[in-house]
Amino acid sequence: MVLGTSVNIRLDEDGLPDAVHYYLLYTSSLVHGAADAALTLVLHNLGRESRLHERSIFEYWVRSKYFCDNPDEAKLALRASLFHERRMLEQLEYGRDTDRFREVDRVCNEIVDKYPGAASYIEPPIGRILGAESAFYALHYRIPSQMAHAAFAGSGGVVTEAGIQFDSREPDANIALAFVVIYLVAFLDLVQTTIGGPGSRELLAGLKGRWAQIEPTLGLGKVG
Repeated sequence: MVLGTSVNIRLDEDGLPDAVHYYLLYTSSLVHGAADAALTLVLHNLGRESRLHERSIFEYWVRSKYFCDNPDEAKLALRASLFHERRMLEQLEYGRDTDRFREVDRVCNEIVDKYPGAASYIEPPIGRILGAESAFYALHYRIPSQMAHAAFAGSGGVVTEAGIQFDSREPDANIALAFVVIYLVAFLDLVQTTIGGPGSRELLAGLKGRWAQIEPTLGLGKVG
């Protein structure tokens, strides 16, 4: 990856991580794993399953872009995660006298006055970020989400006139891989612009150049 295996996270004035920096490093790890998984699944003729990871990479990029564009909201979201954890511990019926609960509760009480909105903040869904009625949202997120959530509307690629398709290879695996590469380039471009890193500009330029060579050979038309 562009960032290597160890990167120091900047801290804000209150001692918590710089929210945008923290989120990009977090999603970089997720993107790396999802891209690797998507390629592995396609190579093993599990194209339908690879599209679930394609959808995930898209979501990681969209959310990362949103928080980069809205750093104050990213700061609020990071602090809100502590309140979400406390509610989760309560839901799991963690003992209030456990070390973990006491520590989370202590931090929540420390930041609630400075960030009062953190206690009730909920991160926006992808549809609100992109516009739920937009074609961009429908193509890149809603269509693959229907199958991911096992909605009836997502059954078209599984239940066909020939019956139930347990063989999940795609008619053309290049489509899924092409979208994965597009999202990957967009995400790395965001990381390079926001954080940078040794050799990141050269690596990204090389990836874009290689994609420019490969895209015309896939027979997909312009998919970017």
